Amino acid sequence: MNWIDADADFALKHDIDSIQFIVLTPIPGSPDYDTIYAQGEKYVISRNWHFYDGHHVVHNRAGSAPTSLQIGAIKAMEKFYSWRGSPRSS
Repeated sequence: MNWIDADADFALKHDIDSIQFIVLTPIPGSPDYDTIYAQGEKYVISRNWHFYDGHHVVHNRAGSAPTSLQIGAIKAMEKFYSWRGSPRSS
């Protein structure tokens, strides 16, 4: 189990009503942008601003797999908002 999956489990266990799993998105002028993009263009996946919304992986940090992060965030949302997670009345 990865940390994103563990966050979904935590939210379900503690009866949290709503959650979003946001991917770090470096915005120009932010320290993250300067740090990540200073590493070189090979770490940039997309500069298309339509994807700079927190729900798309737009950079490849050293040591991470962008596809795994993207799929992990989607799977965590699916887990939390599945039928198993939806009924919260008692």
